[in-house]
Amino acid sequence: MQVRRDNFPAVFPHFQQLLSTCDFYAIDEEMTGIGVPEVTEMITFSPSETYHSKRLAASRYSIIQVGVCLFRRVSVSSRAAGVDTPAPQRYAAYPFNFLLFPQFADDYTAEERAGDVVVSPSALAFLRRHGMDFQRWVYDGMAFCDASREAALRARLAAAVPQTETAAEPLFTDAERTWVEEGRQTAEALVQRVEAAWATATAEAQQKKAGSVPFLASVVVEGGKEAVLPVQASRAAREQLELQLAREYPQLAVRSRRAGPSGHVVTLSVLSPEEVSKHAWRTAQKERRQLLDTVGFRLVFTELVKSRKPCVGHNCFADWLFLMSAMDGALPEQLPQWKARARELFPCMWDTCYLASRRDLFSSGRFGSISLGGLHKAYVGASPHCTVELPLGFEGYDPVTLLGRGGGGDVAHEAGYDALMTGTVLLHLLAEAGYTLETAPAELSHKLALFRSLYAVDLRNDTADEYTATEAGVLDLEHASTVKPHHIESCLATQDVKQVSLYSVTDARTLGVLPADAPSAEVLARRLNENCSRLLRAVPYVPPHLSPPLPGTAGRTAAAVATAFPMPCSEGLLCGGGAGALQRTLQRLMRWRRW
Repeated sequence: MQVRRDNFPAVFPHFQQLLSTCDFYAIDEEMTGIGVPEVTEMITFSPSETYHSKRLAASRYSIIQVGVCLFRRVSVSSRAAGVDTPAPQRYAAYPFNFLLFPQFADDYTAEERAGDVVVSPSALAFLRRHGMDFQRWVYDGMAFCDASREAALRARLAAAVPQTETAAEPLFTDAERTWVEEGRQTAEALVQRVEAAWATATAEAQQKKAGSVPFLASVVVEGGKEAVLPVQASRAAREQLELQLAREYPQLAVRSRRAGPSGHVVTLSVLSPEEVSKHAWRTAQKERRQLLDTVGFRLVFTELVKSRKPCVGHNCFADWLFLMSAMDGALPEQLPQWKARARELFPCMWDTCYLASRRDLFSSGRFGSISLGGLHKAYVGASPHCTVELPLGFEGYDPVTLLGRGGGGDVAHEAGYDALMTGTVLLHLLAEAGYTLETAPAELSHKLALFRSLYAVDLRNDTADEYTATEAGVLDLEHASTVKPHHIESCLATQDVKQVSLYSVTDARTLGVLPADAPSAEVLARRLNENCSRLLRAVPYVPPHLSPPLPGTAGRTAAAVATAFPMPCSEGLLCGGGAGALQRTLQRLMRWRRW
């Protein structure tokens, strides 16, 4: 369901009701940028370094979309299950795609004003390729704010509501004071006369038919239901009378209109109970609309926090930073403080990227890719573990509906659809591992994967995080800048090592994350140094939590590394066919392959 500024007031009550009955929810976001140019994130970063980089991005860029998909388990009858086979789990999914754009008014104070919208060209190009409508984002996006801005904006709205409390009476002339007192007496007499007429009409109606109540607004009152006061030039006197009447006679409407240069004519009208109720309803609706237009998605965020329901994202560390920065407040400077705040707001957090990477649950070849799309593709239509249904009103992401849109029905990277995929993948991952959301071990939750990192953030531990490399370890490879990843893969293949994940640190340094069935990094480094010393130099990688990096080692350049290789391979030799040094070396290694 697409949620914009215009339909948010109608959608929000239904969202609250569905949230109160759901079992968990999934979340996803699209932003105007994800990385800052002054910091190049590398696989050698510690979790704290990654946090500082993402914190900077979250404080600079804005959220475009927030997808929230609510999942509610549907009971399955015993007939649906076989004698020995339990019925697959059934869930109803309610995906919401919230479109956000900061609201602005010229008279906003510094405390009420949102920051500027900063965009990254690469992020916008990515969203454009996936069909993002930027015009709709600007025109239809709903407001959002953090906690401090919400307080300032609510105070602004409260100040705009007319107050009926007793105020110090201003200084009046004798004529003005007399006019106010006579106006109050006129109002009292008018109300008594009209209400007496209504009481008579009600009694007559009940005599004709027991229980009958007339529509008082249509009852004709002798002398009318209005009274006109003499012209009054003093604005203070008119406001004082209106304040007194609002306190004493809430059923009385006061209207002023200019009567030439001499002042204003004030008209008093008695409203029937039906008219009072209608006026109160309109006022409440107007105030509610103003609140929703002003505070916007912050109300949704507050409901999510209050629900205390389990929540899930995919590779969602940055998503949580952006969401908390935009809706909660400035992010803490240090990672442990952020963990504490995250636990306080969201007591149970899951990450499907982390879960799918657990080799104790899923073999290394189980998934072709642990990207969200790759995991969803592996399960959708092929998994016997559970089914996810989209109720009426949420059929926009139904596979058959998507096929009717053309373009293959691909709406990936629309936050609402990605949230639907994320929650669906979580259910399938847990079911394949033999768990449900309720029975899964605690160690599988509260872990957030870091993109292009050897760590997962452990939300339950303020002083340490999980190192996700296999027991085989990681190779730290130095080489000439002309050596490419496929050259390194060929060298590793001669040692019967495949499915190594290679990450470039610099153009002359690469980390190789070894699969679980590979020899240890120490053994493999020794073999590579013996057989491929002309191409690279290998050592076991020591992660930051075991050995802090020495000053000056993180930024090694190709020129500096080249001095360690007396005979670096030139580009011509690397690509020189059968006469190339690399090919001759690889042929020799294949003949002399050693265990």
